Amino acid sequence: MFPATPLFLLFGVAVCNGVLGAPTVAGENDIVWESCEIFGIERPLPGLYCAHVDVPMDYHDSSAGIATLAVIKYTTVEPGKSKGSIFVNPGGPGGTGTVAIPILGQSLSAIFDGEYDIVSWDPRGSMSFYTFPGSVPCFGSFEEEVFFWQGTPLAGINATVASNFTDEEEVKSFYATLKHTEERMSMYSKRCKWGPGGPYLKYIGTSSTVRDLVALGDKIVGPGEPINYWGFSYGTVLGFQFVNMFPDRVGRVIIDGVVDPTKWGKVELMYTLLTDAEDVFLGFSNACASAGEEDCKLITLLHKDATGEEVKRFIEDSHDLALKIWLTEPDETVVSPQYLTALTFSTLYFPWFWDYITNKILYPLIHNIHRSARTANITTGVTVTNLLEEELQVDSKLLDKLLRQPPLSHSTTAIYAADSWASDNSTTEDVYDMIVEVSREVSHMFGPMWFPIGYMGYKWPARSVERLPPYQHQKLRNQILVIGNTADPITPFASARFVAGLLGDQAVLVEQLGFGHTTLAGSSSCTDKIVADHIMRGILPKEKETKCKVDNLLGRLSALFSLEDGHPVPQFVVQHL
Repeated sequence: MFPATPLFLLFGVAVCNGVLGAPTVAGENDIVWESCEIFGIERPLPGLYCAHVDVPMDYHDSSAGIATLAVIKYTTVEPGKSKGSIFVNPGGPGGTGTVAIPILGQSLSAIFDGEYDIVSWDPRGSMSFYTFPGSVPCFGSFEEEVFFWQGTPLAGINATVASNFTDEEEVKSFYATLKHTEERMSMYSKRCKWGPGGPYLKYIGTSSTVRDLVALGDKIVGPGEPINYWGFSYGTVLGFQFVNMFPDRVGRVIIDGVVDPTKWGKVELMYTLLTDAEDVFLGFSNACASAGEEDCKLITLLHKDATGEEVKRFIEDSHDLALKIWLTEPDETVVSPQYLTALTFSTLYFPWFWDYITNKILYPLIHNIHRSARTANITTGVTVTNLLEEELQVDSKLLDKLLRQPPLSHSTTAIYAADSWASDNSTTEDVYDMIVEVSREVSHMFGPMWFPIGYMGYKWPARSVERLPPYQHQKLRNQILVIGNTADPITPFASARFVAGLLGDQAVLVEQLGFGHTTLAGSSSCTDKIVADHIMRGILPKEKETKCKVDNLLGRLSALFSLEDGHPVPQFVVQHL
């Protein structure tokens, strides 16, 4: 969920090159499939088709009007020859199918031998120009939003906190901003309410999107027919509510990278989400240490025998040093501490990207932090063994994509807040308390961050016309498959195990022995076989829980480890890009 920018989305340009889109195809209850150029996808791959589908704005009030969904599918077979459809939600909340499927469609389809159509859509309220109601803007520009949040933790808690709130003076300084934050959050709520998306805020939310999924299922696979579904990250919240609201429509369902649905819409959600973040951070650091100086340049700033713990501590200390620089005399050549934290956190999502991010971005950024500190005679407290005089250049284009894209859409907050039951009575002080608690007890490095869910919804101006119903144990039409990585920075494996336990004998659990966010973080032939057997043959493992090793990680650094029984085990397997 919600990295600074989902890293796998950065590859859209690379994988979307192909011939022009397919001709218009009618069918499936008069859905008109046409070239995906209608959704701004240039030179779409063969097999990509797109359409607009109208659904009720409010499924309980016809006078509310019509919503329009942007729908996309990837297929490798002729019309009418597909063995079925698999509906996919890539996460978010606010992620879109029209971005994800051009990137993921081929690889997902290949798991099923190309025999199933991969179908997705841009959910209402998502970051989409093609679904209505779509993106939720609350500010006119990035600069306007940055200025608006000045003096509040939303400008970057990491810009003022170095000790994960163990220093009482920092705690006092943090709480001193509470009144100003309270005022800004009230103003923020009004801006969103009176913005262009304001009249439609009550019509977005997970319950409405579940009903949209079922409406699409009625059109594409037939009224009353079972619906196959694969949801990643936030898509697991959507998937869980689908099986809860429509147990008789449950086909072959997979939820992958699981969010605890019982915490959804509550301030304490962040306490749950970050449970594994420090483990993944240490796994990343262990991989760097195992790779050595040649493949992980951070080691050159320490010593050749540096351990994973030393690498992890070095990155944390570098954040604190960047903070000293910015508090003393801001230096535009030095990455700000909040950006360094956000970049590090985003990197943890996809291990196959670790080598590139580490050597092309983290290394030069951290190198320049220490170079600047030495120039300014700031005590580092860290011994740097090989500090070059010149400023090193990062891959600025990629860094911009990762961290500096204007957050003009507030879709993530809008969807989360629309779902919320408990947040109505939450206060700004509750949010502050939770940030301090998470920072002290869950993640020292990543706790002091203000996330777009969990912390933003308590003053939201609208709640969905249909709230998420509480879980009711009932008989599902089919068993479902629950998958989680052993260590996931934002959807911990404990949540997957909890949901599988909640569903009892109606769910089977797979633990993929790897780091990162969802099974997209690393390919496993074992996991793929279980997924394929479930979708194509209706077969699930007889055991309640199965463990699968990761066997296809790209990149030299990320290929040096796996997890066995939850512990990093160096494999020293070098795979070239």
